[in-house]
Amino acid sequence: MITDIASYLGFFDSLRRRTERDVAALPPAAVDWTPPAIEGEVGWTIGQIVGHIGSSRLYFASAYRNEGWIWHEPAMDPRDQSTWRPWLEASAAALRGVAHGQPDVWLTRRIEMIDSPGERSPDGDS
Repeated sequence: MITDIASYLGFFDSLRRRTERDVAALPPAAVDWTPPAIEGEVGWTIGQIVGHIGSSRLYFASAYRNEGWIWHEPAMDPRDQSTWRPWLEASAAALRGVAHGQPDVWLTRRIEMIDSPGERSPDGDS
């Protein structure tokens, strides 16, 4: 279990680098790829997935800072691959800015869940 901010940021950076590397390596045809329909649902495009990765970082960062569960629309175009990696880099920098310098105990504190006011994550105990 990660118990200090520096270790968390090291772990986050390893995942971030891999994600950015993989997104940068995608061929141009990736813009139009979607997974096969499952039970009548059409999946997200890769661009939408990339947007969601970056927005999710900011979503959880706002909760971490006790600002509430705030969703940020992706600052990228899911149809323009040239905007994908800059969005991932910007959202990663924002997350690092939020976490850097925070007390280590914040990694284990409980945060009020979005769908159950009064309940706290990770296990729902108040």
